[in-house]
Amino acid sequence: MLVVGKGAQRVALNIGKAGVERPLEDAAMERACKELRKDGDDIETHGLYSGYYRREDSASAEVEILRYDNRMIPASEILQRYDNWTLEWHQATSADHTGAALDSFFEDVLESLHAANFELWHVEDEARAPCAGDAAIAAAKRRIDRVNQRRNDQVEHCDSLLLQELATLQLPRTDAELHSETPGMMLDRLSILTLKRYHTLEEIERPDAPVGHAERNRERLGILERQRKDLAQCLDDLWAAMLQGKRRFTIYRQLKMYNDPTLNPVLYGTQGK
Repeated sequence: MLVVGKGAQRVALNIGKAGVERPLEDAAMERACKELRKDGDDIETHGLYSGYYRREDSASAEVEILRYDNRMIPASEILQRYDNWTLEWHQATSADHTGAALDSFFEDVLESLHAANFELWHVEDEARAPCAGDAAIAAAKRRIDRVNQRRNDQVEHCDSLLLQELATLQLPRTDAELHSETPGMMLDRLSILTLKRYHTLEEIERPDAPVGHAERNRERLGILERQRKDLAQCLDDLWAAMLQGKRRFTIYRQLKMYNDPTLNPVLYGTQGK
């Protein structure tokens, strides 16, 4: 589950030994909740996902329980958003895929990422049209480069926001095992899998398709559904492991060169000619 939103309430409770900050263990979580209930708080206990964490002060031996009121977005709900946006944009007559304003800063960048992949999908189709002339293909290629740059920027933006959120918990731990794929990269892959799923469903229902086409695409759909489900679970598992201090990630900058006129020799070599 991805934590989005801001703000926390802190309640100091002496429930354990002083030491380094770490997420609550189950037993400590129960005791913390019991103490908070004494103060009249209405609490639902959902393990680490409830938003409770402990911070220990080695000098004062005081333990803080941090209750985070952020709204959780499970990967399954992210997939539902992707599905809804995909359907909405395919039915829209406008080419504007920015969508309506949402109530979460993280949802905004998530929608922008999916919009970039949505646009890329259809521009790639246009570039491969048999009737497309050289000028149309060249224009499509340049548009693909621009949109792909935007897509990469949104992946990094997702990761930046999530690292900011983790920082409020003094996470990720520097000694945690490094995960090579970031949440933003996984969200990008889930976005693409959602588009593949949508268009595969279209092919299954295509009335003019040749014999066997629908069956072949039903097999493809089964594979896509399984891959998307597995990846969504991996995303939830990664986030849980980071909240537990077991995993960490860092932003891997794409550092694209082809769009930069100071780095692409084909571009800077033509300047002044």
